[in-house]
Amino acid sequence: DVEQADAIARERIAQDMEGFLSDPSYAALFFREKILSQWNNPLFQSLFFTANYSEKNMPGEGTFVYKISNDYFFGILSYSDILHLIIFVGTLFYFVLGINKENDIMQYLFAVALIGGFLFSIMWEAKGRYMFPYYITMLPLAVIGYTALIARIEIVCHRIDKRKGKR
Repeated sequence: DVEQADAIARERIAQDMEGFLSDPSYAALFFREKILSQWNNPLFQSLFFTANYSEKNMPGEGTFVYKISNDYFFGILSYSDILHLIIFVGTLFYFVLGINKENDIMQYLFAVALIGGFLFSIMWEAKGRYMFPYYITMLPLAVIGYTALIARIEIVCHRIDKRKGKR
């Protein structure tokens, strides 16, 4: 019954909003955990959701699926975690250093998509695996961010060299 489901959903949303307003620290904790569980997941739940595990259907010992779920899991996770950090830091550099008035407005298309996806994920039920497309949009932003960082470092080094030459 669509109407009954709608009424229940609206009541639940009202209760949640009332709870958030009455206890802002709970609201902050809730959204912090929600954001971290979705965006700070370097494997995007890929090994968990792509495997069909059941007692009848477990991967055989020695198979590749078994190894990535057991023997290789923490190695894959460690590599993915480092890559995840590199991409996130580069994206941060993009937002801090890579945006300027001279750029073509189309350069900001990925940034707008990323911000929209982030806001959508906060408000809507989401899992870590839904963040993967936004992660892909972060790749070019991270490259632009690191490029902007290198350009800034070169400018600072050039200024330092000029000052040394004047003395």
